[in-house]
Amino acid sequence: MNGAPTATRTSALGRRFDLGLAARLLLLVAAATALALSVARPGLHATTLLTSLLTLAALFEQMQRLFQSDWPASTVAFHTQVTPPQLSADADPDLLAQLLLNLLRNAAEAAMPHSKAPSVRLEAQATKAGRLTIDVTDNGPGIPADQLQDIFLPFYTTKASGTGVGLSLARQIALAHNGSLACEPVEGGGTRFRLWL
Repeated sequence: MNGAPTATRTSALGRRFDLGLAARLLLLVAAATALALSVARPGLHATTLLTSLLTLAALFEQMQRLFQSDWPASTVAFHTQVTPPQLSADADPDLLAQLLLNLLRNAAEAAMPHSKAPSVRLEAQATKAGRLTIDVTDNGPGIPADQLQDIFLPFYTTKASGTGVGLSLARQIALAHNGSLACEPVEGGGTRFRLWL
């Protein structure tokens, strides 16, 4: 961030909001809609990546702000870690942010009703093979083993109000970056989604 003042507006309900953040969210929704269509109708739209070199620590700060606008620290603890701190990735910033928001949203929704101290972790680290991983981990109830193969299928959902698009969309974004997205249980309870780039 360059330290420039943030433009804000006051809504009809008297709540102040960040115009830059609102504009970014609109871009993310547009990207998600395009990718959701490509999931629903494969081959209809080709995903065009607009990649740039992203500093993951800065991206994680943005993710924390977006996450805490829905789940303040008083409701869900949010932790980030980037190892090494200067770690960067060549990725489409809007699509990667959409992927992470989908995973973070699911993590919070899983942890909140299950734990007295719900928490979500967002961590990135470099691998010895020259790749990087980004993990989203929650302390929710975990995903039953018999559902692990199905959760990435388009329109598969276990939520009463779910659409079944979020995880499928996240995996499509990972594949568009020549990466992968996997899910695994966490020892002691919870779930970890791991993105390989």
